[in-house]
Amino acid sequence: MALDRATSRRPRVPGHPALTAKGPIRQLWEEFNQLGPYEPHVIDNSTLDLEQTPVAIHARFLPGSDRLAFSGKSGSSL
Repeated sequence: MALDRATSRRPRVPGHPALTAKGPIRQLWEEFNQLGPYEPHVIDNSTLDLEQTPVAIHARFLPGSDRLAFSGKSGSSL
């Protein structure tokens, strides 16, 4: 179902074709399928519409509960 939806997409950015090739779409799905320690940060938007999704992201971002540790030189978090 998700593959059918992805391959039927129309271009959203003028001059850039939509990603409709099955190989890259499957590869992206595999890469995001197992997120390990990042899994708790996933927001399931499968039942949310285009207006609800950014609201859900914003609601979790504001309190900082979904900030990830940054292992760069500064030692700060993102």
